[in-house]
Amino acid sequence: MSFGYKILGFGSGGAGATPVNADYLVVAGGGSGGSYGGTGAGGAGGMRFSYCNGCASTLEIAAGCTSITVGDGGAATIAGCPPNAAEAGDDSVLPGVAATITSAGGGFGAYASYSPPSPTTGGDGGSGGGGKYAPSSGGPGGSGNTPAAPTALGGPQGNNGGNGQGVPANFTSGGGGGHTAVGGGDAVGGAGTASCITASTVTYAGGGGGGRSYNGASRASGGAGGGGTGGINNYGGRPAASGNATSGTANTGGGGGGSGNLHGGGNGVSSGGGGSGYVVIRMPTACAPAGAAVSPGTNAIATSGADTIFKFTVSGTLTL
Repeated sequence: MSFGYKILGFGSGGAGATPVNADYLVVAGGGSGGSYGGTGAGGAGGMRFSYCNGCASTLEIAAGCTSITVGDGGAATIAGCPPNAAEAGDDSVLPGVAATITSAGGGFGAYASYSPPSPTTGGDGGSGGGGKYAPSSGGPGGSGNTPAAPTALGGPQGNNGGNGQGVPANFTSGGGGGHTAVGGGDAVGGAGTASCITASTVTYAGGGGGGRSYNGASRASGGAGGGGTGGINNYGGRPAASGNATSGTANTGGGGGGSGNLHGGGNGVSSGGGGSGYVVIRMPTACAPAGAAVSPGTNAIATSGADTIFKFTVSGTLTL
């Protein structure tokens, strides 16, 4: 459990006048997967949390208005010559009085064409993107927990992406890193982590599944926590859409899947985009002053037992 709440100055006439200590979940947007053929998956958005985390303290949030940022996922890409660059996810930010919780967007999945050459290494981020297969040795996965997040402030954020394999092996890219596990060299996405801060247990920040381009390949699964599925090739009568990957799930920070390819060339296949982030703040109802509100209306307020929960699916404002 977290270090506990403090009820600060909410006596008669004092409601809303002083800061409140609250638990939090801050998940960034996931990175998108690469496109062209056997490309790396997007890493999960960074995840930082205090609720049911005995190593992290709560965050003191100021009275008045606090602007909260919910990061978007990296955009899906469509292969061309050269392919479109995959994108990292955007950061999610929860400002506090003495500290700010910033979860870093997930790293992009490596993408490549043979002319001109493009990066085969996954991008760094909250969790790292997967590396692409390469003619000799595969490209490495990106680094997770970048920048490093202190344990007392809800870190670490996530894990490394998986390494791509060399062509003589199996034309397999790396899976995106997840909050709990590294991305697999077999293209499987790293698993995310479950949280019950909303009073329902939900898993967030799973890495995407990478692309597989060898004959007979099956799609690589994304990590638990919203990771997208990787693409394969269209050999053996498979439809062209086999090369397409799927996107990470919205408001989980899941990484996007990496694409497979088309027989005779990689043009036209698409990667998966990263899932958008999520920010949750939970405090005792006794600490939430009358008139506490969130905006815009897409965001929501709920209660669970003696606690009030503020849920942000898009960027907005918390008013205490």
